[in-house]
Amino acid sequence: MTSNNIILQLTLSNSTRDVKLLQDLIITEAIQAYEQKLDFPAKIPEFLTPDRLLNILAALLKALLQEKKRVLGAFIRKRQKISTNPQFLQSVQLREQQLR
Repeated sequence: MTSNNIILQLTLSNSTRDVKLLQDLIITEAIQAYEQKLDFPAKIPEFLTPDRLLNILAALLKALLQEKKRVLGAFIRKRQKISTNPQFLQSVQLREQQLR
């Protein structure tokens, strides 16, 4: 399966799993193109040299890492905000008491 095929199947309500799958497919295809191991007959443009493709792949991985850091930071901030909310703490304590 190529990233082009899966892009057509994705909708606006992408799940995290779908996005991760797409990222993995794109990275795999970029590596295969760099290694000149393509699964389909295609003419590679002259400007897309192995070094240029490696630079594109590095930029892609850097962008993915930055986005993951941003999402993780937002998650941590939200979690800290929720965990210090008195109503939330009270509901957790109440549920713990109910479970005992």
